[in-house]
Amino acid sequence: MPPAAAPLRPIPGNDCLAGADADAAPKTRGEQPMPRISVIFLTIAALCGLSGMVWGAYMGASGDHTMMPAHAHLNLLGWASLAIMGLFYAQPAAPRGRLAWANLWLSSAGAILMAPMLAWLLGGHERQMGPWMMIPEALVFLGLVCFLIDVLLSGRRGRL
Repeated sequence: MPPAAAPLRPIPGNDCLAGADADAAPKTRGEQPMPRISVIFLTIAALCGLSGMVWGAYMGASGDHTMMPAHAHLNLLGWASLAIMGLFYAQPAAPRGRLAWANLWLSSAGAILMAPMLAWLLGGHERQMGPWMMIPEALVFLGLVCFLIDVLLSGRRGRL
């Protein structure tokens, strides 16, 4: 008769159990899925980051860095800012109302529109594109205002 298996015991600071099958999925206790708004923010951010990396690699390989300002805007507004916002809204007590959704669509649209519009402007089309640049700038600005209000209201209510 084989010896009895040792009982499973929790590993401190880990949701896995010592002695559990290595191929088995870890046990989770009360874990909630990431909020939908955070998933969307982070997905768009990752797509912007990936696009920025490909664009940067192309600029490096070609030796032509004239589009560097547009590339930087895509990385900062698209990858970094949207990711920070997505992580904020992933906090359990973060607000996820209309203001958060307005932030998502305003900030995302502004970041996505600004990079190609700025690239077109830098490519010698300042006269045609210049007046239209205020559209993505306004979208990003309004999105950040929505985000700031959500952050301030969360802090004021002691939510985060």
